[in-house]
Amino acid sequence: MIMKRREVCGFAEKIEIVKKCKVCNIAMLNGDMPYIVPMNFGYETSGETLTLYFHSAIKGLKLDCLRQNPNVCVEMDCDHEPFYNELPCKNGFKFASIIGTGKAEFLTQRDEKEKGINALMLHQVGKTYTFTDRQLRSIEVIKVTLDAFTGKRRADL
Repeated sequence: MIMKRREVCGFAEKIEIVKKCKVCNIAMLNGDMPYIVPMNFGYETSGETLTLYFHSAIKGLKLDCLRQNPNVCVEMDCDHEPFYNELPCKNGFKFASIIGTGKAEFLTQRDEKEKGINALMLHQVGKTYTFTDRQLRSIEVIKVTLDAFTGKRRADL
């Protein structure tokens, strides 16, 4: 990271950024070309490990790509605020962001899928639900445990 003063180092501080974000961009490979999809997500932590959960229809390009190559890069950002200056090169943008890498895993067991979709629901709407078997069969739940992730913040002018 070039501007070390903007690096968010502590795990708890990085999770505070994750808590504020509602959309995560998940990048994957479509053959030899990059492909990126913005997705709502949920998360859980264990120690200093961050796991993200996504849901999807049961068919589509994203799923095809992830089945071919489960390696992903994720990005989320929040706290957006432009700031202006009379000098063009002094304009800027406040933000906080997380970038990480990991492998996508498709959850197949009922309890795992329900846990993952409820992590998403809790993060997105603040509550959990009970799902029927039919509802869980109608979606894919994708789990990404991050191998590593970094945080960055620009809060100063």
